[in-house]
Amino acid sequence: MDVSVLTALFGTPGPLPVEWPAVESWLGTRLPADYRTLASACGPLEIGAALWLHTPCEREGRFDYGSWVRQTHHLCRTAARRFHPSPGLLAWGATRASDRLFWDTWAADDPDHWPVVVFDREAAERGLDPWHDLGVPMAETLLEAVSTGIVLPSGTRLGPLAPTARRPAFLAGARTWHPASDSVNASRAVRLGS
Repeated sequence: MDVSVLTALFGTPGPLPVEWPAVESWLGTRLPADYRTLASACGPLEIGAALWLHTPCEREGRFDYGSWVRQTHHLCRTAARRFHPSPGLLAWGATRASDRLFWDTWAADDPDHWPVVVFDREAAERGLDPWHDLGVPMAETLLEAVSTGIVLPSGTRLGPLAPTARRPAFLAGARTWHPASDSVNASRAVRLGS
């Protein structure tokens, strides 16, 4: 999917530079082109007042991309004890309902073909399998969330969301994220289920 459809739909709150080689080295993998393009053009986004697209940025005392990735993976692994996620999930977003959005990095060699997998918090709390493979990449997932909504395993819906986007308030004043020098190539610590 051409990401220009999303940038036209959402507008561009303003770019926030990303040092992609450093980020991808820290993660131990390349990232999908749709994510890189949207993140480079818009920075972190709050879409439809309900979904956050997290990008490699930081705001002192409020948000650190590396910490967010690690904490998200730990939280979902702990909450879904009975249901093991696919190895190689990598977080990229969250919702107001505390759901989390991941790529399944083991589904394809080409990051542009990684499908999105949603962790449904409510399903986990009810003892249901919280993992839902949407089968499509990130840009298509965002478009579906805005246009028709996505039904989750708990029966709740993500969307349809308003076709609006802005910089999240907690990331006003965010700056470029730099991986700590002692955590370079943290892929084992970062990938969920590894």
